[in-house]
Amino acid sequence: GRLADWSAALANLAAVAADARVRAAVGDPNLSAAKVAGLFLSVLAGKLSGEAENFVRVLAENGRLDVLGEIRAQYEALKNERE
Repeated sequence: GRLADWSAALANLAAVAADARVRAAVGDPNLSAAKVAGLFLSVLAGKLSGEAENFVRVLAENGRLDVLGEIRAQYEALKNERE
């Protein structure tokens, strides 16, 4: 019952990930996963649920923040199928 909530969260995350400055930070080997996740969380402060914040941390730890646009696209396709 939270498909719309996740859709909005992924849209916000994908928008942040598309920013050139954020992409540079994500690709910077000198920044830890925690710092990169913190960047996303600070930009979207108050707009993400606890679960979405944890999702960001997991993606950062696994070096997958750069694929947020694709994750969003796949989620939307599955959501549309279900609805």
